[in-house]
Amino acid sequence: MTVRARLLVLFDWNGTVMDDLDRAVTATNDAVAGRGIPTMDRATFQNSFTLPMKDWLRGMGIADSEVDGVEARWNTVMESPAPVRDGAADMLAELRRHGVVTGVVTAADAAVVHNDLERNGLAGVFDHVRASVADKAECLASLRPSGTTRSTSATPPMT
Repeated sequence: MTVRARLLVLFDWNGTVMDDLDRAVTATNDAVAGRGIPTMDRATFQNSFTLPMKDWLRGMGIADSEVDGVEARWNTVMESPAPVRDGAADMLAELRRHGVVTGVVTAADAAVVHNDLERNGLAGVFDHVRASVADKAECLASLRPSGTTRSTSATPPMT
């Protein structure tokens, strides 16, 4: 008996599948408005953004007592529309055509990813969608190819 493993290709979300740098800059500036933090441009955002997000916000001067609220506001603004990166939908369709298992593993908020999938016609395109992932290494280890079983839950579950 011959066993043939299927190829699994995983993608990050923000900036990889989604062309959402402008959305992230807008979300950042909106979320920190009125807190004495200078407005960010694209370059400043790209050079400063890091995960975990709470640490990034603290590093900008957001008080511990305000971090959760600022992060929640950031995610709310991130639910606004953004385009899919040029060529991403065609590439995903081609991978599917060749039987490649595809997935997303991202720290992005599950609601943001879910909205992006629906809004951009990508719902059902990925075999695996794991969002709100705190530990990508652990998540990647759990996604070893195993036949054609689909997993569209997030970590934690996407609603």
